[in-house]
Amino acid sequence: MFTIIPIDLFIYYILPYFSHKDIKALVLVSKTIKNYCYDNRIWRELYIRMKKRQFYKKDFKLCQKNFIKLERNILNEVDTTNPITLIVYNNTNIKYNLIHIQGGHNNHTRKKLNDYGIHKPNKYKIITTYIGHNWIIRPVDITGFLGISSPELYIQSYPSQDTYKTIPFTIQPPLINNFYFQQEDTTQEYNDVFLFMINNSPDNSLSYSTSSAKDIVGLSIPTQPKDYQCFRKMFMKNYSLKIKKRMKDNSSIISSSELQIEKANKKINELKHYIQLTQNTIQQCSVKNEHYSSCINAIHNINI
Repeated sequence: MFTIIPIDLFIYYILPYFSHKDIKALVLVSKTIKNYCYDNRIWRELYIRMKKRQFYKKDFKLCQKNFIKLERNILNEVDTTNPITLIVYNNTNIKYNLIHIQGGHNNHTRKKLNDYGIHKPNKYKIITTYIGHNWIIRPVDITGFLGISSPELYIQSYPSQDTYKTIPFTIQPPLINNFYFQQEDTTQEYNDVFLFMINNSPDNSLSYSTSSAKDIVGLSIPTQPKDYQCFRKMFMKNYSLKIKKRMKDNSSIISSSELQIEKANKKINELKHYIQLTQNTIQQCSVKNEHYSSCINAIHNINI
């Protein structure tokens, strides 16, 4: 029954819930399913996913480095300790992940990013933040199976061939006052508002082109790979490079750990030597004390 599913339907409706490990597990079921799962179009999609992950990972790191650093005179003119209201409107059909990256005058990057969840299309998010704080929005895709949903970078390329941009922005003046926001039946007024609109327009495209991907990220656009005869082979080749990197990282950890063990053993041997010397000193002092005690007893026994 599995193999009667048209390959396009499988890629569009089923493959988003599968990883390459799931496909490799399916291959073991039967020869028929193995032949089905070895279809080059399936592995093309998996290859594009992998390339998208690599692309978005580098894009995200570049965004963290390219924030606007506010001039000190601007920071001196405003009260950076006074909370303001950040309103983000997603005027697109793409889901975004809203992340707080940096805060404060020194702009230290957070070791653990503060995730404000998924920002759905045509929705507002209202958050309290401060002048000079840095934020990032990055495209995500929600895939779920049996009611379990998990956010992931926007890696699905089927049917869309777009590669969306990760967008950094910094909270800075000017701020909006008397901003009226209507939600359901209530209208609320906000002051000191920083409004950020996510818009897709010809002047401000939210997706990368072939040239902009190369210029900004330094990588080829992942949704336009070469027409390889065997995408499974190319996938495994790239995956093996990832495994080799992990092996190299683990080897570095092993070498570092062995060096630490060697230093620790040296300290242990030094401590053992010190303990032995201390025990010898205690034994010598105990013998001397016994001799001194016998001398004192002998003196007390002398008849005067």
